[in-house]
Amino acid sequence: ELLHEHLQEHVVGADDPQQRAAEAEVLVELLRRYGK
Repeated sequence: ELLHEHLQEHVVGADDPQQRAAEAEVLVELLRRYGK
């Protein structure tokens, strides 16, 4: 849960919407990889 909150803050912290989307994709991939 703590990790999830940290990821949320990191994504929201990006000013550039395009960069935010790119980071979100990376984070989703990481969650898929380690969330199993």
